[in-house]
Amino acid sequence: MAEKRLEMSYRREIDGLRSIAIIPVVLYHLGAEFVPGGYLGVDVFFVISGFLITSLLMRDLRNGDFSITAFWGRRVRRIMPALLGVVVGSTVIFHLFLFQHDLIPHGGQRVAALLAVANLYFWRHTGSYWDSASEASPFLHFWSLSVEEQYYLFFPVLLWLLYRSNRRWVAPVLAFGTVGSLGWFVFGVEHAPVATFYLLPTRAWELGAGCLLALVPLRRFSDHTGVNGLGTVGGLGLIGLAYFSASEHLEIGYGAIAAVAGTALVILAGSNRVSGWGLENPIAVYVGRISYSLYLWHWPVISFFRMRGEQGDQAVPALIQVACFVGLSVMSYHAIETPLRRRPRATRSLLAAYGVAILLALAVRDYRHDYVGGKLVPAAWHGWEHDLSPSAEIAGALETLIAGLDAPRRTGEPDAYLRGGDIVAGATATPDVVVLGDSHMLNWTGMLTALADETHVTTAFLTMSGVSPFFDIPVRKGQAVRFLNADQKEAFDRSRLLHIDQWRPRVVIIGTRWDLVRAEQAKAFLDWLRERCDRILLVESPPTVPGVGNRNLAQYLSFRSVQPNSGGRTYYGEPDTAVIERTRSLMRDLAVVESIEWIPIADLFMAETGVWVYDGANVLYLDDDHLTEYGAQLARDRWRRAWRAALGLD
Repeated sequence: MAEKRLEMSYRREIDGLRSIAIIPVVLYHLGAEFVPGGYLGVDVFFVISGFLITSLLMRDLRNGDFSITAFWGRRVRRIMPALLGVVVGSTVIFHLFLFQHDLIPHGGQRVAALLAVANLYFWRHTGSYWDSASEASPFLHFWSLSVEEQYYLFFPVLLWLLYRSNRRWVAPVLAFGTVGSLGWFVFGVEHAPVATFYLLPTRAWELGAGCLLALVPLRRFSDHTGVNGLGTVGGLGLIGLAYFSASEHLEIGYGAIAAVAGTALVILAGSNRVSGWGLENPIAVYVGRISYSLYLWHWPVISFFRMRGEQGDQAVPALIQVACFVGLSVMSYHAIETPLRRRPRATRSLLAAYGVAILLALAVRDYRHDYVGGKLVPAAWHGWEHDLSPSAEIAGALETLIAGLDAPRRTGEPDAYLRGGDIVAGATATPDVVVLGDSHMLNWTGMLTALADETHVTTAFLTMSGVSPFFDIPVRKGQAVRFLNADQKEAFDRSRLLHIDQWRPRVVIIGTRWDLVRAEQAKAFLDWLRERCDRILLVESPPTVPGVGNRNLAQYLSFRSVQPNSGGRTYYGEPDTAVIERTRSLMRDLAVVESIEWIPIADLFMAETGVWVYDGANVLYLDDDHLTEYGAQLARDRWRRAWRAALGLD
């Protein structure tokens, strides 16, 4: 007698469960504050995937029909069509309508998404899922697809080997691996949250929970007892608890355990009166069926409109964004995903198209557009003199920003700050002037070097990008900054104190981004300085150009169709007068004593019509708040008067 073949029956409640997974993810990405744990819908998807894939594989193994190539072929037809549509579609739309240099990081992310290593890429290159660098990518959500694709690659082989060796080993080995991964997850939540969030080993327990469910003989209780219904209610309650009570700190936490346990309960409970009323209704089932396309499309659409807003366009209402990605998802499901999924012969064509897409993504991953087109040639920017930050790091950080302009140059060795910084020799053996500050002070260092040479004043520059001139006294440990680790930062702070204490300079000049300064810390530091120098000059920063952000100003304004007026000045945007007034109020408070004064700068660069950005064809700003050398020179008369007065040279 022939052995009865095992078949899998369709379970509507699982499609309904998919809708419970995708809707909170979408709401979370739209910024809905009432679902702080909406991102945990991905964990629900992981359990469902583990359950369904293991059920399919075990059916084929028991029927003697297992074929790894057939399995991978089904995965190709299931995953690739919609995925390719999203990657190609979002790439084209983003490059047509967004500022190109904002898209440079997308090249590597796109390649990683196509190669199923997006989780590894974001872990290594952008940090936390909630960092701004991650959120700016339309391919951020591919991290979870990469986890699943890695699982699809390795798990079927493992299951086949276990089944062929001794089918009794399957459940114990999977249980051991699931528990081990869960332990790794619990450890990683506290000690390595970013890696724990992104990587398969610390996510495998969620997939493993679904795998184990597929091995359990599901003995259904009678619906009259209500046990199955209670299981569905309890499971949905745990999932809801995870969604609505997640940590406000937006880091991976233990809510994933509740989401996984709740999903497992719903799957175990199966179809019952409760699921029939909720999970199996036509709307929930349909949303579940399109959930893959919906997951793929929703984030690129949200990311696109968010980036448009950051680039100065009006905000688009959430309902319009929803209409866009729902419409794209429905079309993708019916026109791409479903038809190709049912055509086994399409596998080779899909693989070929996928290969071409990868090659093209590799070829254009560093594509950039200079926005000059013969209309605009940005003035050369020669870099910041006396920037003591590590040269490789600062050059890399500014590569996109300067976009073809001369790279920053270094005038000192990497450890120059330990020996007093960069020193311009003058008439005295020790410095009469010490310059402290971050990149906003570096705006002026070329001009100050010229003034030091002109007046033969020995001047020490202890200036570094990304490092505030104000710090706690005594020096605090464990305060890493962008270009320095905690030990280097501590050494830099101690060196600044040591050399100022030894030199007793006549003048200390301080420049920084004042709206980020803590008044109490600044006052304490200035009190310490006043005992060791005769005069302190505080220099105001130029006004910020609104809407430009960390972009090359000349290229961005050209993208916005703002061209320089060859016969006069060009102004752009509206200066934030509230920030300027707060800054000036702080500087006035700090300069209440006779030995401290401040140099006004903002008024030179703004008018009622906006912030001054071009003088003829000359660009005044590098980005939104750093000046080119040409821009800095526009304040030279004011600087010369302050310099000579502070040193008593008039």
